[in-house]
Amino acid sequence: MAEAMIKVKDNTHARQELERSLLQANKLGLKPLSAQAHYLLAGIFQASGDQVEAQQHYQEVHQLIDTMKNDPGADKILQRSDFKTMYTEATRGSQSTKG
Repeated sequence: MAEAMIKVKDNTHARQELERSLLQANKLGLKPLSAQAHYLLAGIFQASGDQVEAQQHYQEVHQLIDTMKNDPGADKILQRSDFKTMYTEATRGSQSTKG
């Protein structure tokens, strides 16, 4: 739902939807869904010019995927194009305002 809202530039409602989804995913321990929500939130904040908030969400994505890589049977998670894209952009985004 949030992705559709982002595509039509309804970032306010997309952000609300993602924050709700993130709370639920964290409560249930759904790391892949949490990573995706943080990734989309980072994009929303980046588009609005809030680089600090975007960087924080990118760092969460990076940390979640690093954690998932260490889970049994998930050592090839970065072979999935969606996680590879999120991880690559999160690595870049989490370092963009450092220095």
